[in-house]
Amino acid sequence: MNELKVIKNTGAIVSNYEEVEKQLKAGLKKYKGIKVTEDNLKESKSKRKELTALKKNINRVRIDEKKTYMKPYDEFAEKCNSLTGLVDEVEQEIKEKTD
Repeated sequence: MNELKVIKNTGAIVSNYEEVEKQLKAGLKKYKGIKVTEDNLKESKSKRKELTALKKNINRVRIDEKKTYMKPYDEFAEKCNSLTGLVDEVEQEIKEKTD
């Protein structure tokens, strides 16, 4: 009987991480060290919302990519479970007879 093998697995996600990291670090400088006072409270809250939106965008891309990346794995896992199910059926018959 043949052993189950993975025929193809690209296994790499290519992104523009370094470019975005550089721009993000430069852009975040304007937010660092902000002093929050009664006078600039509204503006500070607005800046906080901008940062929250940035995090949400980054996380959205990560989650979307994870779904895309995991889809082939999930399909493969389902097939493997089907194969082990076939073995379980026959194994169970022998187990019942040997117990």
